[in-house]
Amino acid sequence: MNRIVIVSALFFGGWLVLWTGKTVLLNESQDHEGVYVSEGYLETVDLFIKHDWLTYDKETREIVKNFEPGSAMAQFFNKSYLKNDVRGFNNGNRDLFRVRNGRLVGADPYAHNIVMPFSERAEWEGHLTFRPVDQAHATLEGRNIVLTLTEQKKTLFRRSDYEDVVLPDLSGAFRPINKQGDGLVLIGRGGMHFGRVQLMGSRIVFTNRNRENQLAVSISGEPVEQGIKARLDPGDLLKFNWPSGKKNYYTMLYASGSHKAPPIAQYRSINGVFRHSPSQPEPPFYADILNALNQTYRRDGGKPGVLPEAGFDLALSLDASLQGKAQRHLTTFAEQLRQKNGVQGLPFRAAMTVMDAGTGEILAMASYPDEATVGPMRDSAKRRRLLGNHNLSRLPIGSVAKVMWSAAILHDEPELRHLKIPGAYAGTFEDLLGIEIHRLRDHNVPGGDDGMIDFREFIAQSSNRYAAILLTLATGFEAGAFQEVTDSDLNTGLPEHSRFQLGDRTFRRRPHLPLGLENTQDGLVRAQLRRGTLENEDHAGAMLALFDVPYSRSSLTRVYGPGDGDDFIDTRPWRPLLEHLYREEIPVKHAFYGVSPERESLNYNLADQFRSQYISMILGGGDSLWTNIKVCEVFSRLVSGEKIEATLVKSIQPHRLQMDPGVLGLSRAGRRVAKLNMEPIARKTLLEAMAGVVKPNGTAAILRKDLVGFHRKLKKKGKALGFFSKTGSPDNVRYVPTPTTGAIQALIDSGALSAERDGQISYRGQVLTPGSDADEGHRFETLLRRNPGDVRILRRRGVSPLLVHDLVTAHNQDTPRERAEGPFDFQGGRLVGFKSVSEVRSFGGVFTFTIAIYDRMAVLRENRNALPKIDVANHHPEKALTVSVVIENNGSSGKTAVPFTKNILKEVVFHALETGW
Repeated sequence: MNRIVIVSALFFGGWLVLWTGKTVLLNESQDHEGVYVSEGYLETVDLFIKHDWLTYDKETREIVKNFEPGSAMAQFFNKSYLKNDVRGFNNGNRDLFRVRNGRLVGADPYAHNIVMPFSERAEWEGHLTFRPVDQAHATLEGRNIVLTLTEQKKTLFRRSDYEDVVLPDLSGAFRPINKQGDGLVLIGRGGMHFGRVQLMGSRIVFTNRNRENQLAVSISGEPVEQGIKARLDPGDLLKFNWPSGKKNYYTMLYASGSHKAPPIAQYRSINGVFRHSPSQPEPPFYADILNALNQTYRRDGGKPGVLPEAGFDLALSLDASLQGKAQRHLTTFAEQLRQKNGVQGLPFRAAMTVMDAGTGEILAMASYPDEATVGPMRDSAKRRRLLGNHNLSRLPIGSVAKVMWSAAILHDEPELRHLKIPGAYAGTFEDLLGIEIHRLRDHNVPGGDDGMIDFREFIAQSSNRYAAILLTLATGFEAGAFQEVTDSDLNTGLPEHSRFQLGDRTFRRRPHLPLGLENTQDGLVRAQLRRGTLENEDHAGAMLALFDVPYSRSSLTRVYGPGDGDDFIDTRPWRPLLEHLYREEIPVKHAFYGVSPERESLNYNLADQFRSQYISMILGGGDSLWTNIKVCEVFSRLVSGEKIEATLVKSIQPHRLQMDPGVLGLSRAGRRVAKLNMEPIARKTLLEAMAGVVKPNGTAAILRKDLVGFHRKLKKKGKALGFFSKTGSPDNVRYVPTPTTGAIQALIDSGALSAERDGQISYRGQVLTPGSDADEGHRFETLLRRNPGDVRILRRRGVSPLLVHDLVTAHNQDTPRERAEGPFDFQGGRLVGFKSVSEVRSFGGVFTFTIAIYDRMAVLRENRNALPKIDVANHHPEKALTVSVVIENNGSSGKTAVPFTKNILKEVVFHALETGW
């Protein structure tokens, strides 16, 4: 075997030396007209990665060399681009290589392309827009300025009808400006009144209302005198120059024509040259899409027959109004949380996706933080991570994952919907069905009148024990029954808290479970999973069949269907565009890979840990990481009963120099949507349980009043409201700012934090432990307010009470061994100090819901102060939106994602359902 490895290394080494001498060092090959590309470089980098000669170290976040000095690999490395590329990546230029899930997967394919002098760079020729709307729009755009004018609904206006816009001086820095209205009043820095702009017919009209001679106004170089109304044609430049104090200021705005698809970037003539304006639209996600289109034509545009020769206009599925509202609400709420929980901490991640549940069209993708919030950072990789659109990233979703696994399990074995377990109060459990586990935490779920938790109470009140028992029993339940235990020596008796009911039968002994069980000394059993044990579970296959989520990972390079992506990235939201660009020859690697969501995978074939890998799946931990886009797709499928697929493409049409004011053709026209084919009784049971999340005992009960009010409004129109949701409070990792060490040390020195006999830490005599979704951290904040001196300690250092709470409760949950290795120092049983720590376990909040309008005929039962019971099995919603919200590190869903949803229901969600999109 060793001889084979040595021979292979010598072969590859000799080949590398020959290749190095031949071409990769300096020689280039012409890829298409005007651009030269390094020949063989990407293939060689792939070879280095495949053989682990280059690997990514997750601890240091650097690329590590794994070859001997003087070897053929070292010779190639030192003579090629690789040496400087690796050095640049390790010094902070993270664009040079691609890293996915902690593994090095490739190099930037464009890093060493050379544009030849006097050549023409191919680029995409077309407009990038939002989805078309009924009302025409026109825009005035400048650097970080977008003013959108809509069709006027009346002929006479008062001054109060117009919103003021203070235009900045372009020579300085300023926050982005995005305003919309029937008309806008333009005011310069320093308070100088310019005039108003409004949309008349298909053109923007500017009226010069300035009464001072100091203002200079021009349209494409032609002056506009006082009192004059001037028309702006598409591409015209509106320029203002005015004094304020001792300085002169200026602002420039480019005009567009009237259109019904609000523009993101228009392709037009500016100073005699066609280009996109703006060239880097905000937020960065839009710029990434535009860059992907341009990169596609720069790479493949010169190859005959590869891409369409003519340009085209691309309308995204995003709704300009919904996107703007969602982003404003998310940013405002996140900033309020940041102020409340400590302004010196790093910005946290938050994201919100809005999807048309009937078509899969993504209507909004709000993400936090932005450039202004993050500011400059020494760690460029961390900064890029924070600034990405987090709807594309797989994130922990906590108990929202119970919906996916419950759907798969009940689809496979519908009889398990009758499962009942004993109710319990908040606490930590160390065994499950008599199987030894490590720390399963649950909150108060006392059960119904019989003291038992059924399926509906499990979903509505989010019982972790029920979820874990359901997933465990699913491994041994086949054809509607359990198998008998064949090993007579195995401990099968169940502790009283682990006994369960299924239908009329009560189980006091554990049925056969294929988990490699073996006895322990304390009368329990221990699960010994082998890799591959779970891969053949029927509910794993159901997850793939229902939701297209792969349950195993066999390679790092597996490719799916054309336009579907690979094991890491799901490019299906761009499939209509990719089919237009490449027809049936869609390449594996294309420019839209970087603006596509990450792909979920259960990795069942790699799981060999019962608690941390298997049970964590249904609790939203371990490998159970999901993008907001995928979660919305899952909920939309459940409610609609169809295999909805997420898409970011609304339409593609031939390019027009003047944007067409008419509605663009739909890209999905004529496409059939397949049925979900989920077991009907399983879908009905799950949706009815999800409707209970907003009932009085549900985890999102605070929304009930607003939802009932909206239903009453719909009832007058002969309609009814359906609301299906799930909360989640995943474990997150929170970064700890440097001043935290001094703040906690001061609390220790003052006696505010002290040690108890059992090694736990208390605040002013009260032991801090994690609470339920409703009360987590609240008791600590109440106690803190009673001690003004402690409040001053934290405020002086800019440290949040929630961060202190998370650090202390993380310690109190740890085992004695984990505490000894933790950040708190003890001497003789006394708490004496706190060591610096970079991160701590924390809670995040997730809330996903589908809100739907039904015909009144769909109502099965109605209660005056509750939402109606909807016949989901036999009625399809007339209109529905799915929304998924993730807010990291600021508390559970009851303190973050659900209150945020309450804020957006009226202005964003209800309004969209009533007026359309």
